[in-house]
Amino acid sequence: MQKFHNDLGGSKAGSKPKTSHILKLWEMYLKMHYGKIKDAVKKEQEELKNVPSTGPAKKTTLNIVKQHIKQAFNNKSEEVKAEVLAAVETMKETKCAEIEAVKNQCHDINKDVALRYISKIATILTQFFKELHEMTDWVFTVLMGGPHPDMGRVLDVSSFHVGTTKLGNWFSQAYPHFSQNVMVPYTQFIECVFSEAATLLRGKDLLPGSTMSSTLAITP
Repeated sequence: MQKFHNDLGGSKAGSKPKTSHILKLWEMYLKMHYGKIKDAVKKEQEELKNVPSTGPAKKTTLNIVKQHIKQAFNNKSEEVKAEVLAAVETMKETKCAEIEAVKNQCHDINKDVALRYISKIATILTQFFKELHEMTDWVFTVLMGGPHPDMGRVLDVSSFHVGTTKLGNWFSQAYPHFSQNVMVPYTQFIECVFSEAATLLRGKDLLPGSTMSSTLAITP
């Protein structure tokens, strides 16, 4: 078996984070200053006990709280309103930071999973196609590629071969122009599929030299 020699001479889901409710201004005021209206709410609740058909107790209590808190907030000074607004903005920033942290954590997990499977590609392809070759007597060539997460997402383009000529040459060896006529256009295709990675590399003047190309071949 020969693993990954250069063909071109140097040419390359989870779960979504949940967001909690950001408080409205009057809700934040309620959280910060409920003690200031608690007595008024309690008094109105007691009065409503003697009034028939006021609706379910919980719903009535909620309506009372909303009514008093909105009225109290609207009557507050601009300084108090600014304080409440600042608290809401701080809450937004905190929640955004939490969401980004979850996203980064998910990205790291996905990166680890991708790296684990990329490292197994050679073994998986070898086991599968060697057995398939023995069962069918066919020969196979597989082209593959994509951003490598452990190399700054540099595009890694590879070819895999099973079966040789009578002289013992794989397709990549038997075809003199394999690199130029097969790997180069396939690499260009990969760059189109992963255009963001290719654009980033071009911006750093890293293409085409940064695109890695390699061959994996097994001899039955």
